[in-house]
Amino acid sequence: MRDVNTSPARKCRQVVIGGTQEQLRDAFAQYERPANFKAGDLVTWKPGMKNRNFPANGAPVVVIQVLAEPVFGGTNYEGSVEFREPLTLRIGCLDENDGEFMVFHVDGARFELYDTAE
Repeated sequence: MRDVNTSPARKCRQVVIGGTQEQLRDAFAQYERPANFKAGDLVTWKPGMKNRNFPANGAPVVVIQVLAEPVFGGTNYEGSVEFREPLTLRIGCLDENDGEFMVFHVDGARFELYDTAE
């Protein structure tokens, strides 16, 4: 098992800021929608909340730990979406290349319970 304490490597991309007032309010409501996770829960990104290269949209990951106090993102660049991001969950997923179990810190507000009926 590899425990990865930093954010996954990201491809550089240009971020275009925008959205209608309604879209922005909907995104805020989605982000603020509470979720009470526990270790062992399967979770996935909430729609429109993915800010890292992985896990993939719609892919389940397992909650390893719900942190009592958030850890804040490790980038020092204020312009990064990860700057001081409150990391509240440790999640585990399998590396598609070698099957290794990898553990990451993520912002739990960006995740929802995975629908196992799919």
